[in-house]
Amino acid sequence: MDFQKLTIKSQEAVAAAQDIARRRGNPEITPDHLLLALLGQDLFADWQELRPAAERRVEALPSVQGGSQQPNASAAFARVLDKADEDRARLEDDYVSTEHLFLALEPVPRDEILRWIKEIRGGRRVTSQDPEGTYQALSKFGRDLTEAAEAFGCCEPPCTDGSASTRRSASDRSSCQSANRSWSSSASSR
Repeated sequence: MDFQKLTIKSQEAVAAAQDIARRRGNPEITPDHLLLALLGQDLFADWQELRPAAERRVEALPSVQGGSQQPNASAAFARVLDKADEDRARLEDDYVSTEHLFLALEPVPRDEILRWIKEIRGGRRVTSQDPEGTYQALSKFGRDLTEAAEAFGCCEPPCTDGSASTRRSASDRSSCQSANRSWSSSASSR
């Protein structure tokens, strides 16, 4: 596998898997080390129920004490990387992303992972080395104005042009104008 075809987050996951194996004294990096590394990334927050079983499997691995030797990739780990590259090609992506690594590990049924990938990507392909940074960008960095308006007790989102306020009663307009001011001051303090 060409490591230049790994996304930045995939490279970080492989490095973290190696670090986990080294810290625990494991002479080889295994797929479970990679799974733990992936579960440490924000994108995999919904899969944390897999962590205890992976931790138990890693704890059961042989370990060597006293040396600072770097662990080698196990044959199973190398197969996961190759399978992830095959999944990349199958999904018509340009880079091996963390989702491909997760899919290659198959810690849950494959169709469940494929549904999750479709949901987080929103139909986009992996065409850069940092696609994970763009997933759900609106929910990370945007603000749902309807939700904000409802939180202030308004039935409509805050308005700046006043057009919606003509449809409200005087008391509704007053409370929504107050909400607009509160919303504006909280938005500008960001």
